[in-house]
Amino acid sequence: MFFCFDGIKMPDEIKELNDEFKDQAVRNPNDYFDLYKAAEDGQVAIDGTTSYLYRHATTISSMKRHYGDRLQEVKIIIMLRNPVDRAWSHYNFLIRNGFEDLPFAEAINRDTMARRKLHRWGFDYLGFGAYSDQIKAFKEQFPLMRVYLTEDLKAHESVLSEIYDFLDLPPVAPPAMKQANPSGIPKNKFVVDQMRNNRLLKRMVNLFPERTKHLILEKRDQMMMKFLKKPMLADDIRAKLTDYYRDEIKELGQLINRDLSHWLKPPRP
Repeated sequence: MFFCFDGIKMPDEIKELNDEFKDQAVRNPNDYFDLYKAAEDGQVAIDGTTSYLYRHATTISSMKRHYGDRLQEVKIIIMLRNPVDRAWSHYNFLIRNGFEDLPFAEAINRDTMARRKLHRWGFDYLGFGAYSDQIKAFKEQFPLMRVYLTEDLKAHESVLSEIYDFLDLPPVAPPAMKQANPSGIPKNKFVVDQMRNNRLLKRMVNLFPERTKHLILEKRDQMMMKFLKKPMLADDIRAKLTDYYRDEIKELGQLINRDLSHWLKPPRP
């Protein structure tokens, strides 16, 4: 998330972040470049976060400063989800993390979001899904950009093949699809909190090499899913949000030259 925060003082100008996140945010260029010091010649360095879209103005401005004349050589890959499903999942994610206590209908009220996002931008449930301005901004600056939809991952082998080709990487056998960092309402809040926040467990996991650490986190996420439930979004709220995003979705479809009409239809039972 470096390009979101590059040069921003903490904590006054980023008061919406919790203490743990503030500690993790990389704001110094040297610290950011050090993250890639183990990269070897011929390897491709990748930086990814959902915040780069939401904070596109700050992100692109920061990238211009650092890349200069080579900005147009940067390759951008963007993955988009139906904004209604994205907002509902986002809400359940914050419930899981203990940051949300309002009913969804109240949490997506415009006045409520406007007030709360001043303290944590994650409360802007609908703003994160306003993709058209975000995509337009990136499209204007980065000629080497690909946009995919989450439903494209149903054919993940062909999508990965396209991405490898786009990044000038040799094709490799695609990994099995796995759900990571699941969202939902905890069936047992204590157990879920311990899986996420137990400091002793975190210290122990961090002692392992990166590859082993990822395997441990995968197992943790698989276990966590058993302690989470994700209720269906109420039909009336889904219809309200679909109508809210209707013009946005049509504009986005034109921008990326994709038929997004299925986003405007109720999901199949």
